[in-house]
Amino acid sequence: NAGVAYALKRTNVLIGDETGLGKTPQSIVTMNCDHEIKRVLVICPASLRVNWTREIKVFSARAPRIVRLIDFGPTRKGESPEQRDARFHSQNVKALTVEVGDKEILFCVVGYEEALTKAGAALDSVQWDGVIIDEAQHVKNPAAKRTERTRALWTSAKKRRVMLTGTPIENRLDELYTLLSMLDPQKYPPEGKLPKKYNSSAALRAQLEIEMRKAFLVRRLKADVLLDLPEKRWSVLNLDPSDEGIADAIEMWSDAKKRFGLSDN
Repeated sequence: NAGVAYALKRTNVLIGDETGLGKTPQSIVTMNCDHEIKRVLVICPASLRVNWTREIKVFSARAPRIVRLIDFGPTRKGESPEQRDARFHSQNVKALTVEVGDKEILFCVVGYEEALTKAGAALDSVQWDGVIIDEAQHVKNPAAKRTERTRALWTSAKKRRVMLTGTPIENRLDELYTLLSMLDPQKYPPEGKLPKKYNSSAALRAQLEIEMRKAFLVRRLKADVLLDLPEKRWSVLNLDPSDEGIADAIEMWSDAKKRFGLSDN
C-alpha cells in the first residue's frame, strides 16, 4: 500500500523494492487506481511476459484486456511482402485501439526486442496513458537501440510512467544515469552523466539515494518489512500448450536459473 500511495503522487516513479516484495503487483494496482488510465504498455524481458499476463489477471481491479502483438507471418498467395506487412500491422493496431469500457483497462505486454520489430511499430499508433518498464536495468546503455526505443515509448505515455528494478543503486552509476535521465530529464539531461567521484564516495552515493527517494524512488528491503509479509505460498503454473507458451516457459526457467543460481535438478 505504501508503494502504491507513493507512486500515485508522482508522474514518474521507480519502484526499487528488493526481489520478492511485489514490484509487479504495485505497478498494476497503481495503474488501476487512476481511472483516467485506459491503456497501459508493459515492456519487459521476453521471459517474463507469461508472468506479467498472469499477474495482471490477479491484481487488476478493473476487467483487464490483455493484448500481445501478432508476429508477422508468411505472405498469402498473390500477396507482396509490403501487403503482408500492412495486413499484420493493421491487425495489431486494431487490437491495441479497441474501445475500452469504464470498468476495463487494457494492458499490452511486449518484450524489449519485440518493441524493435515490425510488429512493434504498431505501438506508435496508440496514445498510451501509462507505461511500465520491468527489469529497467536492461536499458542501461544510452546508445543501444533498445534504450532509444524504450525511452521513446516511455516519453509517449501521457499520464503515468513506472520503472521496476530490484537493484536501483547497486548498479554502476554510469549505467544508472540512463534511468535517472528518463525519470527526471530536467535534473539529469540525457546527454549528461554523473561525476566520477560518485563511484568512489559512499557518502555521495548515499546522498544520491536520498535525493532519488525524495523525487521518484520507493525502495524497501525484505528486512524492513519482514513482519508484514504473508507466509510463503507455492503454486502450480499450468503452461499454455501452444508453442509460444512453451517457449516463454523455457525462457522463464532459463532466466530464473541465472538470477537465482538454480539447477535443472
